[in-house]
Amino acid sequence: MAIFLTFFLILSFLIIILFIVGSSQSISLGGVDFIAKGKEAGLTAKEIKMLKKTADILKLEKPLILLGSINNIDDAILKLNSKLQDCDYHDLEIIDLLEDLHNYRRNIELEKLDKRGVISSSREMSVSQEVKITVGSMEIPIVGVVSDITQNFITIDLKNETGVRPGVNWNGPINIYFWRRDDAGYYFESKVIETPGILKWNVSHSSNLIRSQKRSDLRVDYETNCYIYKLEDITKRNYNFQGFTGTFAQLKNISEGGAAFLVNGKVQPGLPLKMEFKLDNKNIVLCGLVKDSSYNQSNNISYVRVKVVDPPFEMLSILRPFLFIKSREINLINKNKVDNSVENIDEINNNNNNVVDREEITENEAEEEILEVEYLPESSGALN
Repeated sequence: MAIFLTFFLILSFLIIILFIVGSSQSISLGGVDFIAKGKEAGLTAKEIKMLKKTADILKLEKPLILLGSINNIDDAILKLNSKLQDCDYHDLEIIDLLEDLHNYRRNIELEKLDKRGVISSSREMSVSQEVKITVGSMEIPIVGVVSDITQNFITIDLKNETGVRPGVNWNGPINIYFWRRDDAGYYFESKVIETPGILKWNVSHSSNLIRSQKRSDLRVDYETNCYIYKLEDITKRNYNFQGFTGTFAQLKNISEGGAAFLVNGKVQPGLPLKMEFKLDNKNIVLCGLVKDSSYNQSNNISYVRVKVVDPPFEMLSILRPFLFIKSREINLINKNKVDNSVENIDEINNNNNNVVDREEITENEAEEEILEVEYLPESSGALN
């Protein structure tokens, strides 16, 4: 009996040892496999480490799913956000990891937008493109709109309120700047060939466009009710929810770093304010400064762009997944359009108005947004 008991104990001990060794080898091999697959996918060592850490924290049974699907990364971000909420945003390790994941995801989407086409010649510009023109050290540019493009020149209609500056020599080189929607800012040197009218110029082409000011944020067109509160000073901002009791506005688009809305009355640049609205039935509170405002006197409505100032992580944890998921939906719509054999690829690009960059919306586009709305409800606490 004693011999049998001793044999049983030794056998049990050996089984336990084998289980521990096997588990450790499995974990080790899993890590090696993850690194190998990550390198095959073209990821950097930092990105592989970040995704492996994500899989470990979430205890994913199949960590490799993070390497093959953006959808799975977005799901992981949502799960990490949930874990962070459970600990009242006190887990610094998860906060740092989420920051890295958000940057990784944002760069993926921005790279997709960048692949839609870069132009190198002014002949590739579009009619109705707004441009800003300067000469020499001129600080305030003249604003115009491209009305025609031929092989020999570009016709620009100057805005009535700007006109031609007296005392400025327009016979030499001029500088032309423009922001190409869904792309970036461009600059090129040109020359006035002729002036068919006081406010109409024909300018020379350039095959040496300089591309700059690439988008830094993923911005989504999203319309919903928004309520605005004037702040005494941006340094005294707070994120207390005030229950949608401020000045009524209509949110037009949103990103991590900014937002745009329509509101009654004039709004002065530099105004500090707080915005309240809902995303996926969750309350969002953001604070910022008015970057610029376009006012239409006929309907007394302004299109206002706001630069958001240091949003808290609690707000970003709601906003960022929303932006990623929205962009994913639009990419799927575009894929379906291609699969359905849309003949003109420009139609896809022109109709993709949901995920765009609006760092530099033109005055024409702002005016179009304003004119689409005939009336906004009046509310107390006007911003002007």
